[in-house]
Amino acid sequence: MVYFSKLLYKLYQNKQLVEQFILYKITVGTAVYVGSSNSFERRMSQHIKDLQENKHVNNKLQEQFNLTGDFHSIIIDTFNTAFRSKVLKKEQRA
Repeated sequence: MVYFSKLLYKLYQNKQLVEQFILYKITVGTAVYVGSSNSFERRMSQHIKDLQENKHVNNKLQEQFNLTGDFHSIIIDTFNTAFRSKVLKKEQRA
C-alpha cells in the first residue's frame, strides 16, 4: 500500500509542487531512502514502479518492500529550483 503525507497531497492538489525542488524521505519497513527531485510526481511514480518490479537501486528498501508491500513518503523540505545545491547538501546529510 502506498501512503503520502497529508501535506504532500495538499501541495499536489494545489499544484504547488511545480517549480519546486523537493527533498523527500521514503520509509519502507525499517529502510529509509532520502532523495530529491524537481519533478516530484514523476520521481515517486518511478520509485513505486521500480519497487513493484523488484528493480529498485536501494537493496534494503527493495527487501523491505518485498516483505511488507508498504511505501510511505513525506516531504522534508521544498526549495525554489534556484536553491538546488542547498537541497543536495541536505539530502547528503540525511
